[in-house]
Amino acid sequence: MFQKAREKMQQAGIEQWTLTYPNYEILAADIKTGSMFVIQNEAKQIAGFVVLDNKSSAEYHQQPWQENKSVLFIHRVVVSPDFQGQGVATQLIQHCEAIARTQKIKAIHSSTHFRNIPMQYVFLKNDYSQVSAFIMQDRPNIGEFFAYEKLIDY
Repeated sequence: MFQKAREKMQQAGIEQWTLTYPNYEILAADIKTGSMFVIQNEAKQIAGFVVLDNKSSAEYHQQPWQENKSVLFIHRVVVSPDFQGQGVATQLIQHCEAIARTQKIKAIHSSTHFRNIPMQYVFLKNDYSQVSAFIMQDRPNIGEFFAYEKLIDY
């Protein structure tokens, strides 16, 4: 599923995920640490997954967030191409928000590539604010990323 989603992104000119990021080791670590959440349809087919944790890249520390202390981070939102356009990404994002509320977290931060219009739409549709644009130091040649933040009400 992940490889198909990466290929579809590349075909659309979205260079957010390269051949080296994210890789098998990163995804395996997400599973091992319990930070990957999977969504299935009624037939138990995996429709997508998201990673929610308290880890961020160095670039995140330089962004003008409203909340910097009580934060969780959304990474690697993946929706199977077979389920895209069916609200799966929104369900994944809303699940992350529910976890944040349970943990009394004040904000969620994330980012997406400037060409990833579908993910930008998901963030804006779910009331995330775009706070800045930046370059990922480990992927400097693929263009800007937009940083998003949502303050969590509970």
